[in-house]
Amino acid sequence: MNGKRSILFFVIVTMVTLCFSTVHAATPSALRIPTIEIFDTTQGKVIAKIQNSGEIQQEVKNMLGRIIRRSPQANLEAKNQLMIRVPLEPSIYVQKDSIITGYMSEVIVIINKSGSLSHSHLLLFNEENQPVLIECSFNLASFLGKIGYHNR
Repeated sequence: MNGKRSILFFVIVTMVTLCFSTVHAATPSALRIPTIEIFDTTQGKVIAKIQNSGEIQQEVKNMLGRIIRRSPQANLEAKNQLMIRVPLEPSIYVQKDSIITGYMSEVIVIINKSGSLSHSHLLLFNEENQPVLIECSFNLASFLGKIGYHNR
């Protein structure tokens, strides 16, 4: 009987230990949303890395709700642009008429630094990493404020 109790005790201790290690592995630091990167085409480099947050994710969701159409073209190599890469965790489901449908895992907000803040291009990536370029009507000043970028 003592042998059975020892085995049972060992099994219980092992299970509890595994449960705590699983809970510890899922702490907020392990679930951190990937960093936002701001790329300046004039400088040709990433000029800032910003901590992503639920508030920023919500701002991107709002932006995706303001899709106008697929963009026939955009000069992605043009100078004087900011390209702000926002990873989405979890992926966001987007459905806009026949323009786009599916889960998006990443958005790159393309801003002409000398242009209007009410219209921009978004380069979306679905879960299969396929790009879709769209036009969006959204006040980017709010988004830029949320990510803490004020040097336009």
